[in-house]
Amino acid sequence: MFRFLITISILFIGHIVQSQERLSSKEFRKKLVNSGNALLIDVRTPEEIGKGYLNGAVFIDFYDSTFKDQVGTIDRDRPVFVYCAIGGRSWDAAKIMHEMGFKNVYDLKGGIIVWKIKNYSFVKLKNDSARQGMGKGEFENIVLNNSLTFVDFYAPWCGPCKIMVPALDRIEKDMQDTVQVLKINADENLQLMKDYGLKALPYIFVMHGTKIVFRHEGFMREEEMRMVIRKYYSKG
Repeated sequence: MFRFLITISILFIGHIVQSQERLSSKEFRKKLVNSGNALLIDVRTPEEIGKGYLNGAVFIDFYDSTFKDQVGTIDRDRPVFVYCAIGGRSWDAAKIMHEMGFKNVYDLKGGIIVWKIKNYSFVKLKNDSARQGMGKGEFENIVLNNSLTFVDFYAPWCGPCKIMVPALDRIEKDMQDTVQVLKINADENLQLMKDYGLKALPYIFVMHGTKIVFRHEGFMREEEMRMVIRKYYSKG
């Protein structure tokens, strides 16, 4: 009985010593500033990093086959702050590091996209201003005269976005007399993301003119998209 209790206590203490946390951009920034020996890791691809990154970050591509080997060289007692584009890969990376014995790993919820939306400082490259793209006014001019528009906010690095592409292409072809399909690259239109307060991808709008009649965050199956289009086409 005593041996059992001792074992449970050891496991419990081990769980406390090792910590994996997902922090809001505000909490992440504050904790990063206050952690003197912290290491900031950007786990995005080189192409994504070319669009801007957090000051002081080191780059370890999560998709690189040597990811674990590179992470393995880091002092496990050192506080580690991890981020990616929108929070998926960084959470997986933080989980791996936690399992490898890192004591304090902090993940940026919403990734660098939310960081930019909050207007926190980051390293901007020369062509970054061009990536702000259109704002709400310009966007509304595009959809103004459409009776029904299906808007897909996506990014090239977004896994669920990629899965939805074939379905969207079929819908665009099959339902061209019913709906206008508009695909918006979030990376190239950060201002529009800010204007609508979007913090996740994929994100779907269905619009009558400039009025948003349906919103959906996250992956949608093809039949779900078709049902929504038929529903709001009949109400148009």
